[in-house]
Amino acid sequence: MKNRRLKIRDSKGRCGTDGSPQAERLRELARQAGIMTSYLDTSQRRQEASPATLRAILALWGIPAGNPREIEASLRENVLKHWRQGLAPVSVSWDGRPLKLELRLPARLEKDKMKCLVRLEDGQTRVVTSAPDRLRTLRRANVEGSEFVAKQLPLPELSWGYHLLEVEAGGSPCQALVISAPKRSWWPSGHPRDLGAFLPVYSMHSERSWGAGNLSDLSRMADWFGSLGGNVISTLPMLGAFLGRPVFEPSPYSPASRLFWNEFYIDVESVPEFAACGPARRLVRSAAFQQQLKEFRRASLVDYRAQMSARRSVLE
Repeated sequence: MKNRRLKIRDSKGRCGTDGSPQAERLRELARQAGIMTSYLDTSQRRQEASPATLRAILALWGIPAGNPREIEASLRENVLKHWRQGLAPVSVSWDGRPLKLELRLPARLEKDKMKCLVRLEDGQTRVVTSAPDRLRTLRRANVEGSEFVAKQLPLPELSWGYHLLEVEAGGSPCQALVISAPKRSWWPSGHPRDLGAFLPVYSMHSERSWGAGNLSDLSRMADWFGSLGGNVISTLPMLGAFLGRPVFEPSPYSPASRLFWNEFYIDVESVPEFAACGPARRLVRSAAFQQQLKEFRRASLVDYRAQMSARRSVLE
């Protein structure tokens, strides 16, 4: 298996960086939308997404960016949406620590009464009362002729769970999901540590497997590891993959479906039908097939396409 570098190209096939002010504004719009505009390839070279690619992705999300006027309008709309939103959609409190959120309000509501409560996951409600003018002011902004103010809204310690924060000031409501989560998973006090191993199935091949590990090898590994006191073995997904012609892609990042298993990991000689199929047994015993298996077993890398072809010829 060889890694291939992916280059993002524009409609004319070019690859590179457009450093013009217009392109930078387009990249800024893409970043605001959550689009990663560049990445480091396997040679640690930075690859920039082309303007054509960014426009295409933004168009799919309904964000106009076809020309400089649309880009500037979308940027202004994003800023206005940010201030009108009131609260970030999701905030996380690690280990239940108190949060200090940024609450954005129209400046005219700064002295109005505010209703603030947290609906806990267990059904309880915690009321947080504080007038906006008593909250610490973080910043002010004039956006498209409208005055806004950002206040610091402190929340108390929260039990672990998914909670809903509701804020209403001057008839303008906003909501946010507040997640309270531990940094480490729970472990019973005094419980001994478990012994586990991570082993991709293809890497645990035995002398009788066909050049890569299979489910029988995994079973024998589990028995041996268990005899040493281990109780956990984890591995990579064994989902269906594209291992034949004309498409060949063994990467775990390729499209896959949990509805199908990958027959690459079948121990062909342990399949019940193998014992009853004379042609399959003769094929496996043939000199040519045995020579192919020897080459698979000697190889330092897994040749997925060749090994899959050999397995499939017997299975079919």
